[in-house]
Formats: sequence, structure tokens, C-alpha cells
Amino acid sequence: MREIKFRAWDEDKNIMYYDVQGAYDNSTKNSIRADCFSDVLDNYQTMQYTGLKDKITDIVNEVYEHDILEDKENMLWLVEWDYKNTGWCVIQIGTSFKRKLIDLLLEGSIVIGNKYENKDLLS
Repeated sequence: MREIKFRAWDEDKNIMYYDVQGAYDNSTKNSIRADCFSDVLDNYQTMQYTGLKDKITDIVNEVYEHDILEDKENMLWLVEWDYKNTGWCVIQIGTSFKRKLIDLLLEGSIVIGNKYENKDLLS
């Protein structure tokens, strides 16, 4: 069973908070700043952990919703939940081309940012 984790982007402060799942389940286990999210979670952009990691570099990155991945051909991809197929997918930035997230990771793609902290990668 995969670990359920969330992170949240504070648009006003331009800060990413990690391990905010306590705001959902009222626990404080592995949760930082959960108390500040519980009443105002709607003011944050929350992203769920996909349960997957990139493993190409010495640094292993957890892959979250709205992360931006770069493949071996330097193409950029945005991680999204595919409601139609009920699974994690990636959409090639600048197109509507969609693939399964796991396939892209198996080919050696790496996390290079996210759409909130790295808006310049979306254009």
C-alpha cells in the first residue's frame, strides 16, 4: 500500500509546505504546520504524492501532482491525475499529448520542478 502524503503551495507567501496530510486526518504524525492549514486549506493549492520516485540521479525525488518532469530527450511533462483512466499521467507541456506517469519514469525521467515554483518551465 502506498504512503498517502500531501504538500501545499501558499500562493500569497510563495512557499511550499510538505507533509500537510495532518490537515486532512487531524493527526500530527509526520506533519509540519498542519495546524495552520486545518481552517484555511482552501487558500492553498494541495498536491498528492503519487507514490512514485525518480531514481536516476544520486538524489531520489518523490513525485507529486503538478511536478514537472524532464525526459531523456529534454521534453517537459506535467504530472496530473487522469480521471478518465483513474491513474497518474503526464501531459507534455505545450501539447495535449498524454502518457502514463510510470512509463515516463521507467524511461529515466526526473523531477526538475513544479508548476508553482517553476512557472517559467510551463512556457
